[in-house]
Formats: sequence, C-alpha cells, structure tokens
Amino acid sequence: MKFKLVPIDSIQRFDTHMHSVQHGPIEMKQFNLKNITDLIDMCAKKGIKTICLTEHIPLPLSNFDPTPNKDCAIEKEKWVNVLTKNKEYIKKYAQQKGVAIAIGGEYDFFPRNNKFYNIINQIIKPEIKILGLHFVDNIIVVPNDEETDCYDEKIDLKKEKQFCFDYSEKAFQYAINQKGAKKIISRYFSLLTEAIQSQEYDIVAHIDLINKYNQNNKYFIEDESYRKSIIQVLFLMQKKQLLLEVNLGGIKATGRLVPQIWIIKEAMKLNIPITIGSDIHGCDEISNEVWKFVIKNLKKVGLKTIAVPIIIN
Repeated sequence: MKFKLVPIDSIQRFDTHMHSVQHGPIEMKQFNLKNITDLIDMCAKKGIKTICLTEHIPLPLSNFDPTPNKDCAIEKEKWVNVLTKNKEYIKKYAQQKGVAIAIGGEYDFFPRNNKFYNIINQIIKPEIKILGLHFVDNIIVVPNDEETDCYDEKIDLKKEKQFCFDYSEKAFQYAINQKGAKKIISRYFSLLTEAIQSQEYDIVAHIDLINKYNQNNKYFIEDESYRKSIIQVLFLMQKKQLLLEVNLGGIKATGRLVPQIWIIKEAMKLNIPITIGSDIHGCDEISNEVWKFVIKNLKKVGLKTIAVPIIIN
C-alpha cells in the first residue's frame, strides 16, 4: 500500500482501520456482504471518502482463540465467501458512493505459522496489512468457578495456550495476578518484534494495547524497561518503513490518545509516518467528534503531516 503525506491543516477524514462487524458469536457467524455495504453507506454519509476495510484475519487453528465465544476473527470460509468472492462488487459499490476502498486485514501473530500466513495472503490478497497484536502465548489462564466469564472453564495445562489480553479487564487482572505483569509485557513486546521481523505489514496498530487497562498504573508501572521496549519496536518500524497508527477506538477505552503522546513524539523523532485508524466494529461506531479530538491533539503535539493511503478503485 502506498501513502502520501498530507499537511495536517488540510487533512480530510479518512480511515485506515475499519471492521464492518462487532465481535460476538452471532455477529461473527452472520458476517455478510450487507455488513460491508452498510459501512460504506455510513462512510459516504459521514464524508469519509478514503477507507480501508481490515477485518480480523482468520486464526491458524480454532483452538488459537481462547475466548468463550471463539469470536476473535473471521472464519476462513466466511472470509472467502463474503470478501474474496465479492471484492470487485464491493469496490464498485464503494465507487458508486464516492468512497475509495482498500480491502486488507488486521493480523495477529502466532510464531511458527509463517506457512499459514503465506497461504492466507494468497487467498485474500490483501491491499493493506495491519499488525494488531491481541494475543500472547504460553500464558495459561485457568479461571476458578467464580471466574468463568474470563475464559473457558477448563484448559489443558499441558498444551500451549493463547491469551487474549484485551478481552476483558477481569481476564487481564486474573492473568496479571497469576503470572505477573513483567512476564506478559515481555512476551508482548517479544512477539511484536518477531512479527515485524518475520512478516510484511504496512501499519502497526495500537502499539501499546497491552496498556489498555493500566490507567494510572493500575496493574504495572511504565518503567524504563517498558519505555525501552516501545522505543526498540519504533526503531524496527523505522527500519522496515512501517507507519504508526493513532487509534481512535482507544480513546473510548482509555480516555487518552492511543498510542500515548510520548510514543507519538518518539515516532516523530524517528520520522515514522503517522496515520489514523478508527478501529470501529460496525458502522454505528463511526464518530466525527472523536476524529476532531484526535486532530486537535496531534496538532498540539506538533505533528505537521499525516500519512493517507493512496487508493485507486
């Protein structure tokens, strides 16, 4: 995906990170073409003329999804039937609405699955690839009876298990209490680094998502080690020429810019292009007010340009 740098004072609303469907057992299983056309219609109504549709890429195996409803990603068959087979129709529909659309995906990363990702990329032929890490591995979370809304009631301790660290604060707190924040944070940055080194992406989304529930250092202190880990990832992004996403959805969850302002400033020092993605899940979540809030605060930080995707339908 190619991007252009546009002066922030003349920026028009665009979006590099959009999902047409909410997480949920019913929503994910009923994912269909109407989800996408409804999203395009709402974008046209809101004046968003450049968008990237980035549904969650299928997981390598169903047991990689540890959440109770198994609804972290689109199933491969659904993806093919809804997105791959209708790609030309989606683009023509968007064009008729005055919207330029790129169809790609948001990727989690699971080590030792490069063959799977190669196959998936051949199937979906993504125009844009976003790295958005939501899982860490080797973190076993086995709830007590009163904790069953965290995860499955029973987990095989002998098998490697994934942990979706932003599934809920209750699950995150349980994992922190069981394994300690240091281990989870260390594994998060290790996986983020390995992903950037081993796969090709365009954008790194919500780079500090591991901090989602940590307002006012509730669960861990952002010490020098934490900051150093972030900066090391930024240096790697600079080397790989990746964009850093400012995530609008993070504002609702944290009440602040995502990533945090100090991270944006470090990225600016390294001349890493900044782009913006709403990370909405369904057209009802689109908000121009949040967009205005982000632009206002990015100007305060001193950002002069924003990277906008070049899309030709």
